[in-house]
Amino acid sequence: MKTSIACPKCNGQITLWHGLQAPTPFRIRCARCKTKLRVKLRGLKIAFVGIIIVAVPLGGYLGYLIATRHWAGAALLGVALVLGWFFLELLTGLLLFTRAEFTPID
Repeated sequence: MKTSIACPKCNGQITLWHGLQAPTPFRIRCARCKTKLRVKLRGLKIAFVGIIIVAVPLGGYLGYLIATRHWAGAALLGVALVLGWFFLELLTGLLLFTRAEFTPID
């Protein structure tokens, strides 16, 4: 598994940390030359929609627990969601740097 790639424009290193800081998994910016890069990976949009389909009900349930003042359940679900999101970010980043194609956006 790779944790960095070379920028196709300037050959500067784009690391996993830069990928984690990107606002979406579809675009990333080179830290050296500031070029916007498009990420191409088969199935990425479908996976993103699947994550949203799972995240929205879990967020709604968390809101319900908070509204009904079930603090212990809300805290436990909140911690589980944060840890799950962190794990998902790392897994997605490793997958992107290993299999995705990065092309500059002009």
